[in-house]
Amino acid sequence: MRPIAPELRRSRFTRAAARQSERGIRCLERIPSRERSNDNARGRSLAAKRRKNAALALDSGGPNESAPPENGLSASDRAGIAAVAIHSRRRRSGTVSQSGVNKKCRACAARDSLAAAQAIELSPFISVEIALTLPLMTNASPIRVTRHALNPAIITLELNRPDARNALSLEVISAFEVALAEIANDASARVLILAGAGKSFCAGMDLRAVADDPIVMGNMLRALGRVTLNIRKLTIPTIAKVQGAAIGGGCGLMVVCDFAIVHDGAKVGYPEVDLGICPAVVSPWLVKKIGAGPARAMLLAGGTMSGEEGFRRGLATHLSTLEDLDAKCDALALQLAKGGPNAMAATKQWLSKLDGSYDDAVILEGAEISARLIAGEEAQSRLKTIWTKGA
Repeated sequence: MRPIAPELRRSRFTRAAARQSERGIRCLERIPSRERSNDNARGRSLAAKRRKNAALALDSGGPNESAPPENGLSASDRAGIAAVAIHSRRRRSGTVSQSGVNKKCRACAARDSLAAAQAIELSPFISVEIALTLPLMTNASPIRVTRHALNPAIITLELNRPDARNALSLEVISAFEVALAEIANDASARVLILAGAGKSFCAGMDLRAVADDPIVMGNMLRALGRVTLNIRKLTIPTIAKVQGAAIGGGCGLMVVCDFAIVHDGAKVGYPEVDLGICPAVVSPWLVKKIGAGPARAMLLAGGTMSGEEGFRRGLATHLSTLEDLDAKCDALALQLAKGGPNAMAATKQWLSKLDGSYDDAVILEGAEISARLIAGEEAQSRLKTIWTKGA
């Protein structure tokens, strides 16, 4: 097998994109010269329509080559990625025939698959509508990032460890930080939906994976503190779509978002004190959400509660059934995306200043408190007892 260049060795997703681009190039080489001719007026018309559709799928303003690149992608690259997505949707729905794709769209497919490969090469974690054409990329990553089919300005960041109930490992948190940084720099983004793959939103920190290394546990808590700060500092509205478990750090992710939609049968709460752990990383966001008195009672009591009770006590802004969760979240996101982006950003920044969300020192100090306590004998003894029973 031919060795893979270092810049393409990041993951099998990049290799999949490269294979796709090679197939596109081979298709292009097989196109008769008369079909590639610039004198083919019909071909030029189809190409122009295709580029227009790709631009509309990406944003209302269309690609602008003079504009600065977003997330490291030029306007033409982004339009190419959108075009690949359009072709994928049309082929699956039957609106584009196989013969039509083979004869008329080979040149476009070759160009667009190259653009997709270049886009993936730039980022190991982020996919921009790539899930439609390169499912391997998003399925294996610990974080899956996609754009809404009806409004690409709505971005979904999904924790992608369904077998572990999306517990926060060091790998997940690291990918989370990278994804948030790219979303923060995406000028086209209008709404962020935070979600979890599978039956649970997030079951908290995956401390069992680093059971023998309290130092790594502490580093994970510090990283979680940075993630919550970065979520809060986004200038676009954030929605937590919560199904199943949202416990400990998972509940913290839910509470730090501007909106949280939870279904009645979900399981939410902060059981840290039961484990000998201090919930200092997430407690500042809970205090801001429900107030100091109710937060004190909830954190000291520990345990968990149903989604319906969590909604009544202020952990979530919206209550839904599990069946309607996706639809309700979509409706809210589409509504928020209609707001003026400058007005949204200014309002969020002012509210964050008023409630002290920009006080990084408090969050980072909380992470240090949690890290110090989790390395102590009490926490280690309780955690090992629970893990032994679970085994």
